[in-house]
Amino acid sequence: MMFATLVKIAQSEPKYADILLLENYAAFQNSLCDLANVVPTLAKFYHQASESYEQACTPHISMIIYIQFEKLFQFAQKIEDLMYTITS
Repeated sequence: MMFATLVKIAQSEPKYADILLLENYAAFQNSLCDLANVVPTLAKFYHQASESYEQACTPHISMIIYIQFEKLFQFAQKIEDLMYTITS
């Protein structure tokens, strides 16, 4: 229930959704790390937070890569477009 609520909160602010999810999943992991080894019931939630963290990392990292190399991607797209429009 807590993870579903977290996703709903993140959707209300799309600009910061990735960061909000990453930070909260990481905080949840860190707070449960020691307890998950002792209490088996909490281990399930620790693993769920770990998987959710990994899933949240992918779009965030993709966005960072795109921002850093945006001009390169645009250049590559223009070259690809020219390959289809220029006659041989």
